[in-house]
Amino acid sequence: MIRLVVWLLILGAIGYGAARFIPDDTRRAALASIGLDTFFETTAPNFIREKLAIGRDPAAERKARIDELGLHLGDVRQNLDSIASAKTPDEIARHVAEAREELAKAESLATEAGALSSDTGLVKRTTARLIDSVLPAPAAACPAE
Repeated sequence: MIRLVVWLLILGAIGYGAARFIPDDTRRAALASIGLDTFFETTAPNFIREKLAIGRDPAAERKARIDELGLHLGDVRQNLDSIASAKTPDEIARHVAEAREELAKAESLATEAGALSSDTGLVKRTTARLIDSVLPAPAAACPAE
């Protein structure tokens, strides 16, 4: 067991040295000669991000939910304005029902936004920051051609 750990440490040190101290052009040429040039640049970082389940940013998801919530509240406001100009009880009842539906949607979106904010734990955020500092971002890993 100790022998395995020692070998893994030696291989890790060699890999770290190769990644850290060999110039980029030389490293890319060496990887291209054995057919692994795109693997370490794009495939491996995306695979690791996928397996660690670091997908969408919860803050961006929360912002999208809040924007959608604003749209539903705007619809409620519009229904309330149309209630004031309604002439028959049937129109008033229809606008009130629509306003209640929009409020129910808004409440569910607010609940989802609250769940997204509590979904990000310290470990997940730390892992995401660590991966972002070590691995290139997906947009940077795939250069535009």
